[in-house]
Amino acid sequence: MRFTAKFFLIAAIAASPVMWTASAEAACVTKAATASGLTANQAKWFAMETIVQQVSWSIWPTWVASGQTPGYKFSNKKYSCSAGALGTECTASAKICPAG
Repeated sequence: MRFTAKFFLIAAIAASPVMWTASAEAACVTKAATASGLTANQAKWFAMETIVQQVSWSIWPTWVASGQTPGYKFSNKKYSCSAGALGTECTASAKICPAG
């Protein structure tokens, strides 16, 4: 094998984890939702519930029952709350990536 071919083969093997990570990141999305509740905790829960529904209705029952999101990894969860018409209004956002 000539030097050039070996170089490109080694470069491709070395870059493959980086390329795989980039493609996995490309599948990630960031979602946001706003909801109201009598308390801040209620408003946060309802806002995150809406995000879960935006991702997939099939994981919603599991999330409601256990807080788990099978097949998805939620990260970078953020909340911003203020007084609203019905107690508290919160906006939630999260980064969602396929699990595995």
